[in-house]
Amino acid sequence: MIDFHTHILPEIDDGARSVRRSLEMYEYQKNSGVDALVATPHFYPDNMTVESFLQKRNNAYERVLEASEEKKISLIPTYLGAEAALAPGFSRIDGIEKLCIGNSNYILVEMPHDGWNSVWVQREIYSVSANRGLIPIIAHIDRYILTKSDFKTLDSFFDPNVCFQINADCYFSFSSRRRAKKFAKMNAIQFVGSDCHNMSDRAPTLAKCVQIMKKMHGEDFVNEIFENSRIVVNS
Repeated sequence: MIDFHTHILPEIDDGARSVRRSLEMYEYQKNSGVDALVATPHFYPDNMTVESFLQKRNNAYERVLEASEEKKISLIPTYLGAEAALAPGFSRIDGIEKLCIGNSNYILVEMPHDGWNSVWVQREIYSVSANRGLIPIIAHIDRYILTKSDFKTLDSFFDPNVCFQINADCYFSFSSRRRAKKFAKMNAIQFVGSDCHNMSDRAPTLAKCVQIMKKMHGEDFVNEIFENSRIVVNS
């Protein structure tokens, strides 16, 4: 299992509040059967540059590595990326390719919660692909798509070079599982992640999610999801 969306790096965003908590999250992931993870701290183009973000992210990861060596803790493989917040003009920012996951050309993007279905959002997503040669992955689509009207609007985002990521907790309630079934039927789930931030209300829950996914969609479906993840991190 690869947890494709995490906020596990310490003191860089609203995720892990300390190195100690970060290590706790790593240990929990490993013990629950997660083989690798993608670290995707928030990138906000309105108040940080790509370079300043990368410096903070890389420093945070180095602190985790140093602490794990001191405590003789073996970390699961980690691929560095970002959860990049879309804003007008995002696709024209210098260096956004450095926010891609690992050495790939896949970039995890977060749509604005208010106005996610605005024309400018669609234009920015397609411009990231058409003008920058990157493959945008829309993060946690389950947060935006709540009604029948939302599902109809989602159709306008479909493109061969656009992917979708769903959060694990979409499988933890009856109503959200109904939406997950629709996402699967629409081929709108290419990646899954826990979007973990801590060990309490936003804990690493990928393993629990995967068991439910297998029952709902079948093992082949789940295997395909993680094969997608492997393709990206091995790029």
